[in-house]
Amino acid sequence: MTMNMKSRYFIAAVLCMGLMASCGKENGKGSITPDKPEPDKALELSAPKLEVKSGSTATLTINNGNGDYSAFSLENQIATVKVDGNTVTVTGAGVGKTELVITDKKSMVARAQVISYKTQGITLSETTTTQEITVGETRSFKATITDGNGGYDFKSDNNSVTAQFDEATGEITIYALGRIKPYDAVITISDKCGYSVDYKLTINPSFAYWNDENKKEVLNSTAKFYYTVPNFMGKGFNMNCVDKKDDPAYTYYAAKTSGGYTYGYKRDASAGYPKGTVRYYNLKLTINGDLSVGKKSGHILAQYYFLYAGESLWWDLNFDTDTNDRNMIEIIYNDGKIIKGCVTYFDEESEAVRCMYFIDSVVD
Repeated sequence: MTMNMKSRYFIAAVLCMGLMASCGKENGKGSITPDKPEPDKALELSAPKLEVKSGSTATLTINNGNGDYSAFSLENQIATVKVDGNTVTVTGAGVGKTELVITDKKSMVARAQVISYKTQGITLSETTTTQEITVGETRSFKATITDGNGGYDFKSDNNSVTAQFDEATGEITIYALGRIKPYDAVITISDKCGYSVDYKLTINPSFAYWNDENKKEVLNSTAKFYYTVPNFMGKGFNMNCVDKKDDPAYTYYAAKTSGGYTYGYKRDASAGYPKGTVRYYNLKLTINGDLSVGKKSGHILAQYYFLYAGESLWWDLNFDTDTNDRNMIEIIYNDGKIIKGCVTYFDEESEAVRCMYFIDSVVD
């Protein structure tokens, strides 16, 4: 049977319409809209972080993605990785932190932090301490890291407290300054894995520098005339005075008064310095009552002045003492010929206890 031209046009039109229908969808307005391709999926992991013990394995799951997954570790010496389907297996190779990078066939990327640990945390011999420290004095004490991952860092929340670490022994040496008021401090110790632990301190003030141990230096001294001069560092610097008859640069205070005794000296040290220089010390201790061993009320006058090339350094202390540990003069030795004593005074401005001692002859 022969198909006429009209029939052929009809069949062609039908075929065309069928092809169009198979390639798109009617948009409701009588025309055909082509199908949109499926969008790329975001690459999602079961967790953003994985902890694995060194020498062991742990896994992450790829919850969403586009298939054909691959992964690598930024530091293979810390952790290695392999992918099987949607499962990412991580092996701890060393100790520390690194990162995994996972990709798929659409070049989507996901990252996960990995911690490969020896132990999950840091263990200390103790985590708290309470110490009593003389105001103005720095004292050290120790704690020990008994377990951890190494690579330790120490941060103090108080500039009066610092720490040093001995990697060989695991000992932490903590240095704390005695201040006027009690205070708390926290040292945060962290390791290479990012684990941390807090060491908490409470520091209480003491105003009694002259304990039995610190008095030994004075009691064992054989000097006849000796004073330490108070300075800004706390204990004072040494001044081994000459015999009272030998040096005109010294003016000594050593006299019995109606109410007690006066001791000390003034020293003019300007000789030998360039013109225009003035340098002198002045220390006068007034002791009420007798010279028997014990704490004494009285008065302290302490002055220091140094002028050189227009620059000056000076201080001037002038106040009464009592028999408490803050401001006091104490006789700790008297054999009838020589007295030995120690002095403590509380410096409000610098928030410190200043200490000194003296050795001199008994005045009749």
